[in-house]
Amino acid sequence: MKKTIVFCLILFVSSFSFSQNGAQELPFALGEEIVFSVNYGVLNAGTYTMSIDKGEALNGNEIYKITTSAKTNTFFDMIYKVRDEMESFWDADKFFSRRLIKRLNEGGWHQYRLQYFFEADTTAFDVKYKKGERKRKRFKALPEPQDELSIFYHLRMQNLNVGDTLVTNIIASGDTYKTKTSVLKKEKVETILGKVECLKVKPLLSFILKDTVNMYVWFTNDKYKIPVKLMVELKYGKFTFNLKETKNIKGNYKTD
Repeated sequence: MKKTIVFCLILFVSSFSFSQNGAQELPFALGEEIVFSVNYGVLNAGTYTMSIDKGEALNGNEIYKITTSAKTNTFFDMIYKVRDEMESFWDADKFFSRRLIKRLNEGGWHQYRLQYFFEADTTAFDVKYKKGERKRKRFKALPEPQDELSIFYHLRMQNLNVGDTLVTNIIASGDTYKTKTSVLKKEKVETILGKVECLKVKPLLSFILKDTVNMYVWFTNDKYKIPVKLMVELKYGKFTFNLKETKNIKGNYKTD
């Protein structure tokens, strides 16, 4: 993974509540969009956007489509230009990743990558296209896995409490893992939603980001668990993601 894949990460599985018709009540609305301003140290580096909506059915399975984009600003374009886009196809009934698509453009380095998971026999495929060359890997995955995007929404559906350690199956970079997420403490955080009580969470994703020292996510401490802040500490510096804009979020938050 290139070091600036930090722009294309993160966020998070669930004590389930049910509506009157028996369907699971989701902590997010379809059409939700969250935009972060990304700083490298004291310098603004660009924006990171994530959204979720209903996607087209995949092999007869209803899908939520999670989309992210990472874009450096004009100044950082001169240093290390990033234009990354990723799409996760998340099972709308069982809430696991069926497909992941990456279109990466980082500092002149390009990659198109596909990841597939087949529930029936837990077979997974990782396919990379680079400089006209196609590399395909088949492997056995852990059941009902998350990917680098769906783990965000998966964790938002959890009943998170301070002191908890959650274990999640994940597929990333052509391999399968069990990853741990620790809920560290409650903190009040100043955000565009007002000063809100958050849960500070530490996911262990070093197998995705090889240079990662620490990673933290702050979720609102309510049933919506909106990620309002992220921090990725690397060997060569620190990226901080602060909530900049929201669209179609659930919850009655202050927005002025």
